[in-house]
Amino acid sequence: MVNPKPFLWEETKALNLFQIYNKIGVYHPAGHPVSREMITLIFFEETGFCNIRQNRGAGPAVGFGQMEIYNPDKIPFFEWLGFNSDRKKTSRLPLITPERISADNDLSVKITCKYFQWLVSEKHKTGTGALQAQTGGGANLSFIPVWGAAEKELKSVLYSNDRKKIINALNKARSGGPHPNPIPFDRYKSYWEFTVPEEDLLFGFRE
Repeated sequence: MVNPKPFLWEETKALNLFQIYNKIGVYHPAGHPVSREMITLIFFEETGFCNIRQNRGAGPAVGFGQMEIYNPDKIPFFEWLGFNSDRKKTSRLPLITPERISADNDLSVKITCKYFQWLVSEKHKTGTGALQAQTGGGANLSFIPVWGAAEKELKSVLYSNDRKKIINALNKARSGGPHPNPIPFDRYKSYWEFTVPEEDLLFGFRE
């Protein structure tokens, strides 16, 4: 059992780094302008790899990537993906709900991956433009250079088997922006044993 645990993190709703990265590899192509490593870092920054609804079910965002699924700008994306996110509209498409996403880890990962693919292929965004859409703009735009620096670091250490360097790279994504919130290793050792388990360092990533 993870104790102490990060704020709002739920062990029963969480995956570890290797599980998350492998799922991203299923749903997101290599070489995309928004890299697999970047999506990994966004999932970590948003939720610590936890498939939850914002603020213990009270907020509008949901999933590993904390997407606000009922925003008007998300309606065409979900139609493209095969879902209805317009609660005021009757549709032949199945309604997407926070409960559906938080109950299905693969769907949660897939939605964020496909969102970035949609932004680039259908909305003709650059990689930076897609990240701007993820942040929601305003003060949150300051996350983008923070994520960029963390992405470079994570790419350099991901297959190094150096657990502390991997943890530092993940924490870099949470160490800037308008509300820095890294998860300190010394305070949350059991969390980090769950999230970057020592025994999986050699075997966690399988192409």
